[in-house]
Amino acid sequence: MIERLWHRLLWRLVISVTGVLLLLTGSMIALGRSGYMQAATGQVVFVTPHRTLPGVTDIALFDTTLGLMYRVPRDDPAITYVFNPTLSPDGAYIAYAASGIAQRDIYVTHIGRGETHRTQSLFASRVTWSPNGKRFVLATGGGRAREIFIVGVDGRRLRRLTNNFATEFTPTWSPDGTRIAFTSLYQGALDIFVMNADGSYVRRLHSHPANDFSPIWSPDGGRLLFFSDRDGSATLYLANLDDGTLTHLNAGSDIGPPLWSPDGRNIAYFRSTANRRSLYVIHLHNDGSIENRLLVNNLGSPSNFLGGSITWSADPNQLVFIGAFEDVPSLYTINITTGDIKRLTHRISVLDVAAQS
Repeated sequence: MIERLWHRLLWRLVISVTGVLLLLTGSMIALGRSGYMQAATGQVVFVTPHRTLPGVTDIALFDTTLGLMYRVPRDDPAITYVFNPTLSPDGAYIAYAASGIAQRDIYVTHIGRGETHRTQSLFASRVTWSPNGKRFVLATGGGRAREIFIVGVDGRRLRRLTNNFATEFTPTWSPDGTRIAFTSLYQGALDIFVMNADGSYVRRLHSHPANDFSPIWSPDGGRLLFFSDRDGSATLYLANLDDGTLTHLNAGSDIGPPLWSPDGRNIAYFRSTANRRSLYVIHLHNDGSIENRLLVNNLGSPSNFLGGSITWSADPNQLVFIGAFEDVPSLYTINITTGDIKRLTHRISVLDVAAQS
């Protein structure tokens, strides 16, 4: 808790000092206070085009308390295109995939200092942070085989957790830090496995001839949300880890990565078609019933966005998303109870927003 508060105070100092300097050079944009959403650390991380260089992207943070946007400095000139940013739980670091002069890799940048470390993770494209923000887990490897590794925040101290002839994907840390769920191409099909965080006690979630993949832990660690094509097309299912029950969430197909709300009562996702992207939420009632609701019918052209494009705030009623309603794709919040929408950013294109780790 002390460390989290220290990083929060450091961020305020950095944004205050840097804001004065950058405002003098015209590179800090005041975004106003129309968005009062409070993210988990008070920061929304997103990808935006470079101000002057075509084909180059930057990482930026929107501080919901100060109403300011801050471009995160990077000290590695080999990076030109960044995607899939993920903020550490303590708000001190951003991990992201990047490509450019060097091969595609995972990089970690300290928000305050701008120091950047390359992990040399062999074409990994996404990470999941440990709950304490000291390490992250990723799937990587050359050739056809991909294994799961834990990496230190400095990009070093790689520790291999899996070592087999299968191909692993999408590892994700449990909220208490004791387990890791992942997808494995096993015996000709995709299956979900869970192991201890040290790589021991590996077990399969369900044995089924269909493909199960992309697990996402619930905030309480008692359930796993995942995709499965066991009913034809890939859609969302919910597994209870205590009793093994499985629930079909009736979300349909062609949907983007789902996200749990902080209280575990709602799941947000979007559906894409040829000409629109729509935002939905699934409400999980206490009696076990589910309710699918359409929040926004048309977010704009799907070609304007990258990645997940949605994230929750610390308020379980507030969802952050990218919308292309006006001049440029921008950050918005929506209250899932009232439907009220507020715009957060102006005059800057938002390409991808960091989801929860």
